Amino acid sequence: MSREASPRFSTSGQEPRRRFAAVRILSLSCPFLGHVQVQMLSIIDGLFLERIGIFGLTLGVSATYAFHFILFGAFFVKSGVGKFFVDISLAIAGRARGGPAKGGAKLDFGQFGLQALSRGYMTAQQIEAARIAINRHIKRGGQVWIRVFPDKSVCKKPAETRMGKGKGAPEGWVAVIKPGRLIFEMDGVQESVAREAIRLAANKLPFETRFVLRGEIL
Repeated sequence: MSREASPRFSTSGQEPRRRFAAVRILSLSCPFLGHVQVQMLSIIDGLFLERIGIFGLTLGVSATYAFHFILFGAFFVKSGVGKFFVDISLAIAGRARGGPAKGGAKLDFGQFGLQALSRGYMTAQQIEAARIAINRHIKRGGQVWIRVFPDKSVCKKPAETRMGKGKGAPEGWVAVIKPGRLIFEMDGVQESVAREAIRLAANKLPFETRFVLRGEIL
C-alpha cells in the first residue's frame, strides 16, 4: 500500500509538503509572505505522526505488532495455556540433566525404605533432621540406615560483591538426589510404625518421596 493511500500515514492530501517546520509555522502567523496556508494539524501530523516523524514509526509498530504480542501473551497468562506448555516441556525433558539413579535404588539392608521420586539437593541439615524424626518416632526400637552422604560442596559469594575472581567460599554440603534413589532404610519395627516414621521424615525433605517395601522396587 502506498504512503499516500494509507490512512495511518496520510496528512491532509491538499497542502504541499514542506521540509522545514519553521516555514509551516510562519505560513500561519505571516500570511503576507505568500506561502500556502497550512493547518496546525497538518504540521503536527508531519512532525510527529508520519513515518518520518518523531513518533511515527514507534507508534506504528506499537499499535500493530507490539500490541498483538502483548495481547497474545496476556491471554496465555490468564488462561493458563502458557503454564500448560511449560508443564509439558518439564514432564518430557525434566528439570535437570541425567536420568534415574543407577545405584542405591534397591533395598540392601532393611525391609522398609524412603525413596525419592524427583531430583534435587539434600543438605546435611535436612539429612540430620529426617534422621532425628525417624528415631524419635520409633524410639530407637529398630535399625536405621542412611543411604546418602553430603559429598558435594555448595559455594556462594557474599552480597554486594563484584563479578569475577572465581567462585565464592564453600557455604555447605549437599547430596545429589536422583529419582529412584533410596535415602533411608529401616528394619526391626512394624510396618505401621515404619510408615509413620517415613512420613515424618519425608516432611523434612524438599522433593517428592514414597514409602517402599522390600520386593517392590524394580
